[in-house]
Amino acid sequence: MFDEIMGLPAHPLLVHAAVVFVPLLALMGVVYVLVPPLRARFTWVFLLLAVIAPVVSWVAKESGERFERRMQAKGMMPPELAADINVHQDHGEKMLWFVCGLAVVSLLFMALDAGRRRANANVGPAPAGGEVAAPPAARGRMIMMIVFGLAVLVLAGFSGWYVYKTGDAGARIAWSGY
Repeated sequence: MFDEIMGLPAHPLLVHAAVVFVPLLALMGVVYVLVPPLRARFTWVFLLLAVIAPVVSWVAKESGERFERRMQAKGMMPPELAADINVHQDHGEKMLWFVCGLAVVSLLFMALDAGRRRANANVGPAPAGGEVAAPPAARGRMIMMIVFGLAVLVLAGFSGWYVYKTGDAGARIAWSGY
């Protein structure tokens, strides 16, 4: 599965899934955190991206390792190419870790938001002339949402950066004439 697709090396084909889904997850994470009115509409999209992006990133990494072994077995790995591939691999591994972290934190943020929406739906109207004090659980949930929201934003930035760096390093290898 990770070596060839219809006789072609799988890695150059499979990386495009990561190039599409990782930035989509990062962008959706930023929108989901910063634009609360859209959360209810886009939860399912964010959920799917949080599952798909780490999977396709892992598949791209595995196919790249198979591609490297295949090139070594054929004697197509000069030392300068090996050094460039190591840079590409390092960026790809970092990207995978950041994407996995982003997916986990995103899922936790979605769960907290779903709990917040359920709790708000169960609160009745405020008594005449008074305000309803937020229960301690609601304050704790809000603090956790702020923490996880900041983590989503940071991890989205790093995921986007490393998908760019990984793709750039890979493109330089592909187009440098090796």
